[in-house]
Amino acid sequence: HVVKVKCDFIKLEKPRSLLTVQRKPLYVRVEERVRVDEDRALSVAAKHGVKFDVLKSVLVKLSKEKLVRLLEERDFDKLSALGLWDSRGSRWKRLGRAVLEYYGLLDSTEVSQVS
Repeated sequence: HVVKVKCDFIKLEKPRSLLTVQRKPLYVRVEERVRVDEDRALSVAAKHGVKFDVLKSVLVKLSKEKLVRLLEERDFDKLSALGLWDSRGSRWKRLGRAVLEYYGLLDSTEVSQVS
């Protein structure tokens, strides 16, 4: 069935061509792109027993510079939120060790001071 509906148009005070449209500026927040070496990530994931997709998703979110900054600031809340740090046991999770090894930080001084 087709139903016809009668609708009234809104009458404008001014002609449409004279109306001004207020536009808000568009702010776009662009994150930096992190390239992931999939072959290396696959081997690191297999070595540490983590899923490749999970490791890759963390690597895309977290660059080496951000990870170093989190380690220097000792921001364990963000590391725990990313699933890298076990706050109860105060130690690295397998995923955290995999990320550290991928970036070559597993044996660095920042990590040894934290662990």
